[in-house]
Amino acid sequence: MVVAADVLSSVLAFVFFGVGSAKLTHARQQVATAERLRIPWDRYRLAAVPELLAPLGSSQARGLVGVRCAVVIDMPDVRG
Repeated sequence: MVVAADVLSSVLAFVFFGVGSAKLTHARQQVATAERLRIPWDRYRLAAVPELLAPLGSSQARGLVGVRCAVVIDMPDVRG
């Protein structure tokens, strides 16, 4: 069970690092996602910080959840 948890943790760390680095490098797909969700790019790009730090430990994972919640709470009504 511990091995499975370690493997899953490693995969998630790799995914978070990839997404975080894409945000920092201003990847076209990330910009399109921010525009589609109507989130200002500066605010959306802030989510890259905990994503890049997520592999370092669980405290950063809690920070990631906090930033994601803050982005969603401040998001304008997108139901149209």
